[in-house]
Amino acid sequence: LHHRLVECGSQTCSAESEGWGDFNALMMVLREGDDLDGSYASSSYASFDPAAYYGIRRVPYSVNTRRNALTFRHIADLEPLPTQHPIADNGIANSEVHNAGEVWATMMWEAYIALHRAHEGDLEFAEVRRRMGDYVVAGMLMAPPIPTFTEQRDGLLMAIAASSKQDFITVAEAFARRGAGSCAVSPPRDSSTLIGVVE
Repeated sequence: LHHRLVECGSQTCSAESEGWGDFNALMMVLREGDDLDGSYASSSYASFDPAAYYGIRRVPYSVNTRRNALTFRHIADLEPLPTQHPIADNGIANSEVHNAGEVWATMMWEAYIALHRAHEGDLEFAEVRRRMGDYVVAGMLMAPPIPTFTEQRDGLLMAIAASSKQDFITVAEAFARRGAGSCAVSPPRDSSTLIGVVE
């Protein structure tokens, strides 16, 4: 989906693509009645994660920062990883596309769960999922070629704002909780280390 809708060609954009893949899968896996504060592994394999806690990522996806405290700055090389919870450190640089993509998916998961919470009592679960799916597609279409994290965030937020002011605020606040608020700065578009993040 990402490569069909967004012109890509940078470390950042490739990382976003990895993150979109994880997020889209997680969005489809979450079911009505599931614990919104729970932990969700991405692609578990018994050969290296028999407990299915981490899956193929360093941390599970969760809005609970005692399980996943990754924020925007963790895409940058040399940035220490969180210490408040276990991490399946793969020994690979933060800027590597799977690791940096994990941060993008974490931001998107935060936004998706926030949207569910914001609509408890007024929209059915399936309606929130459909709404988020529409926002994702429109947000990709609104992104400029080879978007930085903040440009892709802005594409998504512009698409949401065109539909719902309240959803815009909800998702913007979710991004801010993960360090990508309105004053955040992405690393240079051509960076291979992704150093230069400002939360």
